[in-house]
Amino acid sequence: FWRYETQLLLLVIGGVFLLHLLIISFIDFQYKIIPNKLCMSLVVIGLLGSPVNPVLGASPLARFINALVAGVLGFILLLLLAYAGEFIWKKEALGGGDIKLMAGLGVFLGWKGILITLFLGSLTGTIAALFLIIIQKAARGTYLPFGPFLAFGAWVFWMFPDKLQNILWLF
Repeated sequence: FWRYETQLLLLVIGGVFLLHLLIISFIDFQYKIIPNKLCMSLVVIGLLGSPVNPVLGASPLARFINALVAGVLGFILLLLLAYAGEFIWKKEALGGGDIKLMAGLGVFLGWKGILITLFLGSLTGTIAALFLIIIQKAARGTYLPFGPFLAFGAWVFWMFPDKLQNILWLF
C-alpha cells in the first residue's frame, strides 16, 4: 500500500504478486517443490499487468516486450545455472520450480530485476545457510530451498526498483 497507494491497479497487482511469493515460499520450505500452476499464473498475471507496470519501461508496448523478454531470460539464466551446478557438484543444484519461478519473476521485474533478484536471493540464501551451519541445524551440503530467497529478492526489488537498479551501474 505504501508504495502504490495512489495506483489501484498496481496495488492489486502487487498484492497478488506478494501473495504468490508468500505461498510459493511456504510450499517450497515445507515440501521442497514449487507448483507449476503458481509459476505459470505469475507469468500470466505479470504479462497482463505489464502495460501498467512502471518497473518495466516507459510505454505500454515496451513494458510488455520487456516483460516477455525478461521472463524468457530469467528461465534461461536459471536453467544454465542449474546445468552448471549439476556439472560442478554432480547433483541437482536447482529444481525445475526455481527455474520456472524465475520466468514468472522476470515478467514482473524485467531483466534488471531478475539480475538483482538472483543476487539478493543468492546472498540471503548463503547467509541463511551459513547461519544454520553455525548453529548446527544444517550441515554442509544440506538441501535448502532457493525459492523463498528468490521470492525475498523479488519483493525487495518490487518495492525499491529505483534504488536497486542503480546497483547494476556499480558493475
